[in-house]
Amino acid sequence: MGGRALPERANPCCGHLVDILSGIGDCEATPGPGDIGICINCGALLCYEDEEGASHVAWDWELGVLDARELEVLRRAQRFIESRGRAPS
Repeated sequence: MGGRALPERANPCCGHLVDILSGIGDCEATPGPGDIGICINCGALLCYEDEEGASHVAWDWELGVLDARELEVLRRAQRFIESRGRAPS
């Protein structure tokens, strides 16, 4: 899996520690400001603030950058994460 290593930081939604950013599909792509991502621990949708991985839980209006297919992919991922449960702390 591709991605860009970052200093470890806690996701704002659940505190899950992450140290890499990656895109879906194009493994070389990494999120930038305004891009939407998903927490692999709790499934919260995140909006990236900068290229260093700072993010906040996405507001509904920020999800407007996604087309219907992208939003459905994220919703499916959320359902999977919910059925799988959170990672042990």
